[in-house]
Amino acid sequence: MGQASKYENKNPLHRRALNRFLKRIKNSVDDVKAARVLELGSADGYVVKYLKNHNPALELCGVDIDEEALERAREMNPETRFEYGNLETGILPKERFDITMVLEVFEHIQDTEKALLNMKKLNSKYFLISVPREPFFRILNFLRGRHWGRLGNHPEHLHVWRKNEFRRVVSKYFVVKKDYSSFPWTIFLATKKDN
Repeated sequence: MGQASKYENKNPLHRRALNRFLKRIKNSVDDVKAARVLELGSADGYVVKYLKNHNPALELCGVDIDEEALERAREMNPETRFEYGNLETGILPKERFDITMVLEVFEHIQDTEKALLNMKKLNSKYFLISVPREPFFRILNFLRGRHWGRLGNHPEHLHVWRKNEFRRVVSKYFVVKKDYSSFPWTIFLATKKDN
């Protein structure tokens, strides 16, 4: 199944929102002058491919819990390292990265606190974290006829957050430095708190 239905969708409104989201991700990586980028929850590797196309000098690494997604990511990005990892259990790379991206992952994670604590252990200066912005994400899903029985909420989403709610969640362990949000996503650039 994978991410193709999202990243290869031909609907012009969908494409516009997605392109704006990807541009915000690229801008955040550029703004912190990152050379080494880790993506946790890289899935099929579409974001990695987008970043590599815009800056071939980037050293990228993708991590995911889904072996089939990792295989698709390796096929799409043969020059990039993809490996198994799990944010909840703490099976993560040990080397240093300039920025770690965790894009549309937290809504799928059972234990958000544990995942944030494991993320804080990473050797990374910056963290780019995104989640669907509620209630708008669900409303848009509902209006386009998706997940009606769940009032637009994706069946794999265990959590839903409004922008300020997610800021409070992240702020327990991180300092939000900049808001890169792009409707209908909340996107925060953060650094570790000293606690």
